[in-house]
Amino acid sequence: MTEADKETLAKLKQIAEPLTPEEGEGSTRFKLLFDKAAKLHLSELIQLFAKVDYQFSPGLQKAVLKSQGVTRFAELRLRKSDLILKPTGFLELEAIKPILTYNAKEKLFHARIMDYYTIQHYLENKGYPVITHFTLHFSLPESVQATLQLDMVLREYQEDALRRWQGAKGKGVVVLPTGGGKTILGLEAIRRLAVTTLIIVPTLDLVSQWREALEVLLHVPMVGILGGGKKDIQPITVATYDSASLLASKLVTSFGLLIFDEVHHLPSPTYRLAAELSLAPHRLGLTATPERYDELHHDLDRLVGPTVYRIAPKLLEKDGFLAPYEIHQIQVSLKPEEQARYESHMKIFRQYTRKLDEIDPGWQFDTIVKRTVFDPAAREALSNLEKARRVALEASGKIHQVEALLKQYRDMKVLIFSRYTRVVERISDLFGIPLITHKTKVSEREKILTAFKSGEFTKIVTGQVLDEGVDVPDASIGIIISGTGSKREFIQRLGRLLRPQKDKAILYELVTESTIEDGLSRRRQLDEDMD
Repeated sequence: MTEADKETLAKLKQIAEPLTPEEGEGSTRFKLLFDKAAKLHLSELIQLFAKVDYQFSPGLQKAVLKSQGVTRFAELRLRKSDLILKPTGFLELEAIKPILTYNAKEKLFHARIMDYYTIQHYLENKGYPVITHFTLHFSLPESVQATLQLDMVLREYQEDALRRWQGAKGKGVVVLPTGGGKTILGLEAIRRLAVTTLIIVPTLDLVSQWREALEVLLHVPMVGILGGGKKDIQPITVATYDSASLLASKLVTSFGLLIFDEVHHLPSPTYRLAAELSLAPHRLGLTATPERYDELHHDLDRLVGPTVYRIAPKLLEKDGFLAPYEIHQIQVSLKPEEQARYESHMKIFRQYTRKLDEIDPGWQFDTIVKRTVFDPAAREALSNLEKARRVALEASGKIHQVEALLKQYRDMKVLIFSRYTRVVERISDLFGIPLITHKTKVSEREKILTAFKSGEFTKIVTGQVLDEGVDVPDASIGIIISGTGSKREFIQRLGRLLRPQKDKAILYELVTESTIEDGLSRRRQLDEDMD
């Protein structure tokens, strides 16, 4: 029994008499000394009994308040996917009305489950006792706590990030470059808090990687898995975003810590349920780039917490935690026939935008997307824009540049990236390089990566499947044939190369000049300069 458990038991004995356990029962039972218990504040009573995993029933809570002469209080209960607030007597709720919805028929307020702590703290600060109809007890079982031991020492910046997160009451987002050790930081957060934990990840590859890290580095005796056909819930569980959101209503009170790996996925309309339908008081978001082009990353403040720590790759390179690196852009020209096709497609798009200027002078790109629902011309314009983009991204001149770079770095490990599968397949066929795409079976992918790590293969060409969620062995050279211009994608691909190593990592970006690809690259570079 821990010192904290002994202290809890001592306090309980002051307000309750322990009874002899009945035959076959392994836990102590108590007879409440009501007069003594009623002298304590209701919230203290609830917390005290929650520590021994006992729900201080709503009936007893009301009896305590009645004996104390309290006539104004609130009740909080769960109903499906809502938190229900029932006031008794007049309660001043003006400050929290934005997160409440009033049901006049029932005379109740509805709120999101994740807002429980905001509502509870507000009510108690106002002096209104809160009767809860559910028990929140998140401590890990002693058998699990006893095994937790991290077999790694945190780097200085990881310690700083974790300290800031703890200073923010265990809520917030930590932004570290790919290769910066986000998993290790998450493992140490679990060890320090010692509460039930759900780690939520975007891919089954990451499920496997987190499970291995939990078992090997943190010594978790039994790791639960939600996803890939498995539904095993343990005190420490790893789940995909799909499974966590689908099962969110069944996991409301199960976990005290949520770790969102690649947290930029969370704000999507479906995945956010994993955060909104949870009573977890602690939340940690991990990502290399939280920003989303739909601006939904601003919702992370409420879903997880604010960004509490952020560090750039260059700073980690300076301290030797990431490989030193260079970024080189190589301009490629379109052939005459490619230029003609590009201009033909762009002409149709530009004609539409000129008409749109007359209708809506302040239009933005998403205006065209919205108009595709009812405007065939908008659909044709976007279709031609994508065709023009493909011409630029797949420029044949890039193949010649790839060939030249492969000859230059014949004996070095090289990763080649392309947005389009058919380009990946073409590179693989032309140069005899192993490829990894969404079509590649997991077993085959593992064989290729293992061979790459051992040096049996020194080149891999891949699509977006390796952009996140897969541990890739060290490489020194990266070649981006085609991308989206996304800052996140660029950083993820750079991160594939930045494991600490002797050689300097070099990332080559092949860009078709005087096209929309050139513009996307400049926009991405501008975003980086503004950081």
